[in-house]
Amino acid sequence: MSVLAFQRRFSALLRAGDTPAAGTAGPDAAGLAVYRHAYRARLHAALSDTFTRTQAWLGSEPFADAADRYIDARPPTARNLGDYGEDFPRLLRQRHPQAWEMAELAWLDWQLRRAFDGPDATPVATDAWATLDWEQARLRFVPTLRLHRLRSNAAAIWRALAAGDAAPPPQRLAAPQPVRVWRRDWSPHFQTMPAEEADALRMAVGGMRFGQLCRTLDAADPTVAGALLGQWLADGVLACVEPAEASLPTAPSP
Repeated sequence: MSVLAFQRRFSALLRAGDTPAAGTAGPDAAGLAVYRHAYRARLHAALSDTFTRTQAWLGSEPFADAADRYIDARPPTARNLGDYGEDFPRLLRQRHPQAWEMAELAWLDWQLRRAFDGPDATPVATDAWATLDWEQARLRFVPTLRLHRLRSNAAAIWRALAAGDAAPPPQRLAAPQPVRVWRRDWSPHFQTMPAEEADALRMAVGGMRFGQLCRTLDAADPTVAGALLGQWLADGVLACVEPAEASLPTAPSP
């Protein structure tokens, strides 16, 4: 058996859970059990480390069961185990279609970890803003920014769990709650938003020029966009304001 064939068989045995037949080339059953335990234990640890609040909400045994199912369905493909777990919120959504808060807590956990590990942003330079053509200018946001709409009170549950307080009972919201996740300095954050800010942020991220954004938000009060601009600057969400000739920004994926 070639080295490549041996590696492939060894990998399959680790993931499938079967044992090698007697007399066949490959690891012995006792040795394989050690590797299989270590393999699954490391993946469990990676998921537990990323989805801390989700685990606290579900409980240790239900979380371990969900992790087992995820490990069976989604073997790791990246070298860094910190990147493992992207589809875990989707698995919870599929397994618990009526419990929206489970998948949404996992989404918050995942995006906050990705924001922590994400690329840095150049500090905002405002010295040239006085000479900008604001009608044609576009806003560019930090690369860790992610936008979502929550259908449950997962944000309130997450904050309570993080503070060590009693979490409120899960609730389905009457209307989706927009939320943004980003990193400021070295700390990841999330913030729920009113619908007006969420709509403005999506339009700005999509490349709408600032002048058009002002008119779209409120034709009777052009200061609305300016107030949001100040809020995004204060929160560390805004990376820079680009002149008219700059290329379109890249929209953050959910």
